[in-house]
Amino acid sequence: MRYILLLIGLILSIQSVAQFDPEYNEPEEQDTTATSEEALPKQEDNVEFKPTFLERTYVGGNIGLSLGSNFFFFDISPLSGYDLIPQVWSVGLGTTYRYQRRFGNNFDIYGGRIFTRVNIPKTFFLHFEYEYLSFIPSMLNFIGERTWGDNILVGGGLWFNKSERGGAYLSVLYVLTTDPGSLYQDNPLIISPGFVFYLK
Repeated sequence: MRYILLLIGLILSIQSVAQFDPEYNEPEEQDTTATSEEALPKQEDNVEFKPTFLERTYVGGNIGLSLGSNFFFFDISPLSGYDLIPQVWSVGLGTTYRYQRRFGNNFDIYGGRIFTRVNIPKTFFLHFEYEYLSFIPSMLNFIGERTWGDNILVGGGLWFNKSERGGAYLSVLYVLTTDPGSLYQDNPLIISPGFVFYLK
């Protein structure tokens, strides 16, 4: 009986040694967290470009000149605007000074204006303007007292070499208010060149 037990113990010992492989290495546990993070594509920051105040602000103006047998007209009207929608929709204000000679009489005209402008890509624009000017009403045989009057102008224009930095333009505006003695009673259509450029 003792020999039988020794034989069984020897057999079990041989089997244990046979199953043991000293060169066998258990696989290391993989860092699934790192793998999953590396597998995920890197998301780029979606940074939306927003123009600064100076990049939305422009300055410029109109210059006008008209000559006739009994008429002389010179206009300089600086302006400043701000883009509500960059390069598309803007609002602004400006001042106006005009020198006018009609029927041998000289007149100084001055005042201010506000406007809004909508660009149609880089070629055309629509324009709406309200102006408030000091002038002397005059007709052929009548010279009145200096007074203040307002006018509404609508129309549009054409851009030349328009870019994000500005450009030159030609505007065509029609005056809706043409009361007797008004500045525009003889010619309600105003065609004038101008330019604008952004501050930055």
